[in-house]
This record gives sequence, structure tokens and C-alpha cells, in this order.
Amino acid sequence: MAPEQQIAGDWVISRELAAGNAATLTPDEVESLLGAQAHYDSQSAAFAGVDCGRPSFDSYRETSANLYQLFELRFDDLAIIGDDVLAIDINCMDADVEFLAGNTVLVAGPDRLVTVVEGVWFELKRR
Repeated sequence: MAPEQQIAGDWVISRELAAGNAATLTPDEVESLLGAQAHYDSQSAAFAGVDCGRPSFDSYRETSANLYQLFELRFDDLAIIGDDVLAIDINCMDADVEFLAGNTVLVAGPDRLVTVVEGVWFELKRR
């Protein structure tokens, strides 16, 4: 199954999970993301009001140990069960979209994703 098929659909940012060692979002910025929507499919990606009409999806396995090296957080901090999960990087090929926030998602279950925005990790629930 293609990576985008694993996350295809509509999502809502349901809660903040943890802040990594390099988190830069202010409490107001974190609050403003709660309830924001995301959408992914093979033809488009959108996150918190930024739309991408030409997304590129790359997948790999992320481990709790690697996450700790990068962010000083473990899967337990993100309520992820297991030692490794599917991670999907979403890059926008649109010339007018400089950056798509939430561009790395961890597939934590069929109806649950975990993403990072400027070092702060959020849970996304399927709508």
C-alpha cells in the first residue's frame, strides 16, 4: 500500500502530546493548532489551512530510539505502542508553498496519527 493510502482522509488535531528538546511554538501557537484540520490523499495535502496541490510522500520506519536521539522523546511520550512505526514525510512540490507544517506523520493506528510542528508533537484523529 502506498504511503499516502495509509493516511488518506480527513483528520483533526485533537491534542498536544509533548514538546521536544527544540520546541519553538508558544503556548498561544499550540492552542491555535488544536482543532485545526488536515487532509491527505494522492493528489493533495492540507494542514491547518495551508494547501498543497502537488504532494510527494516518502515512507520509512521510525524507531523509539531514533526519536529519542532527535527530540529526546520516546514513543511512550507520544502514546505510541511498539518499537517502530511507519513514518511518512510529506513534501509540497507547489512553487508557492514554502513549507507544509506537520510534514512528518507517524502512523500510530488506523484512526490516529502523530505529527510534529516546530518541535511540538500533536495527535491527529480521523474525522
